[in-house]
Amino acid sequence: MKKLKNILFIGLLFSFVLGTIWHFLYNWTGQNQLVGIIAPIDESVFQHFKLTLFPTLLYLPVINYYLKKDYPAISQAFCYGILCGTGFLPIFHYTYSGILGFRIEIIDILSFYVAEILTFLVTYHLAKSGRQLKNGSKWLFLTICAVIILTYKHPDLAIFAVRQ
Repeated sequence: MKKLKNILFIGLLFSFVLGTIWHFLYNWTGQNQLVGIIAPIDESVFQHFKLTLFPTLLYLPVINYYLKKDYPAISQAFCYGILCGTGFLPIFHYTYSGILGFRIEIIDILSFYVAEILTFLVTYHLAKSGRQLKNGSKWLFLTICAVIILTYKHPDLAIFAVRQ
């Protein structure tokens, strides 16, 4: 159990740091269109899914290497954790900004860190439960495909609007 907590805590710190850097990656690479597939290209709520989705996913090989033997469902648990963290962002954003009638940048920034904490808490509890989990990787794959497709070709909806 201690090993699970330690590896996930290191992953949380990894995701905090990499996700923060990830926010600026597109501009740092001269707005490279390939980088834009996996990094935010603007300040829309949708583009910020990528902060939780892709940097966190890069930690999956580490989790598998250290935890798969003791926690056979860890990969699926991590996929569900990533989906929960990614889904938290728009739900939280539209809830708080809808109630207040405006957005507060520090709350938007902090919501990323809360999403990452949620990602790793869900992963921890699902892995610890010992339940056989299915379809997490399939749902995550579909989510990744949707994010990639919708990055450059999306409908005219508020979630895709660039925030001012």
